[in-house]
Amino acid sequence: MGVVELPQEERQIVVMTLRSGQFAQLDQRYNTFQEQYEQGTINDRELTLKYQAFYDTSPENEAYLNQWIAKNPTSYSARLARGIYLRKLGEAARGTAFVKDTPRENMVKLQQYLERANEDFLDSLKLSRKPIVTLLHLINSSVMRGDKQESVVWLNYANRIDPNNYGIKRRYLLALTPRWGGSYDQMWAFLKACRDQETSTEYLRIFESGIYLDQAKSLAEQGQRERALPLYRKALSLLEGIDNTERLDALKGVVYNGANPTNLEEFSREIDETLRLAPTERMILGYRGWIRFKQHRYEEGLRDYALGAELGDAYSQLQYGKQLYHGAPPTFAPNPTQGLLWIKKAAEQGDAGAQQFLVRIGKER
Repeated sequence: MGVVELPQEERQIVVMTLRSGQFAQLDQRYNTFQEQYEQGTINDRELTLKYQAFYDTSPENEAYLNQWIAKNPTSYSARLARGIYLRKLGEAARGTAFVKDTPRENMVKLQQYLERANEDFLDSLKLSRKPIVTLLHLINSSVMRGDKQESVVWLNYANRIDPNNYGIKRRYLLALTPRWGGSYDQMWAFLKACRDQETSTEYLRIFESGIYLDQAKSLAEQGQRERALPLYRKALSLLEGIDNTERLDALKGVVYNGANPTNLEEFSREIDETLRLAPTERMILGYRGWIRFKQHRYEEGLRDYALGAELGDAYSQLQYGKQLYHGAPPTFAPNPTQGLLWIKKAAEQGDAGAQQFLVRIGKER
């Protein structure tokens, strides 16, 4: 399970094939993936990733998805692709705020898009012997609508066609978190049920880590970092050798809840691992830049600061600006004008160190 997301290049290939009207090629591509899944050469997670190309909510895609279905009304992948596209449009319309902070019209739009998406999902169920990706999106839809009974229906369907499925079990477990109206007792009970179903050991490790991660996140949100940290570490130990979103969350949790300006080097391993999985995690780029400067790896540290600054991290902007202003060792010549531009960007974000630097420079002038 070494891929967290479908590579951008592969997404672009699929989108360009769609927009050039090469629907037969799309059917062949996705029929091959479906056959590989049904023959057991890829798992449901790997198959699901292939459909991430249709997360692209560009308005022009809808007309091409409609044409694809019109050309081949019995295409499982076409129906599923349009359903995914519509579901993602609904999520975009809703936004990411808590329900209480979300305008009613956004929730209405979400519901409308989900209804349209579900029509395609339900139609696609009839077009495949093992419509496992459809079931994942149906359970996502039922969770978003708060329909727990329907979620159980899709979970049972998935378990019948693929007892060792990953995606549907994982999504159902997440729906049992307290923030979604469930409880940790329910999550542990579901984990036991997965064990009784002889779910793979790797999947069980991921599911168990998910419980610890949610507990850790809840504590961190309450400002209880010291209590959250061992739970993040517990999750991380369960995920040894598994590259996935849970591992990335655990790594970031360990760093953000354990690291401080006096002990960053103690977290070098977690910082490097985080950036291996998420090379643009901007705050952690700043942390690694600091470590590399302390280790006299100046060129590498400057690259980390530069990327973190470009991505908008205030700390990286300050450090990069200071290195430009003064000149970074051993051979990087000073560039005060460029340096001040970055320091001002950090100050505009409220960075106290940057604001103090500008005040001091102003006095010196």
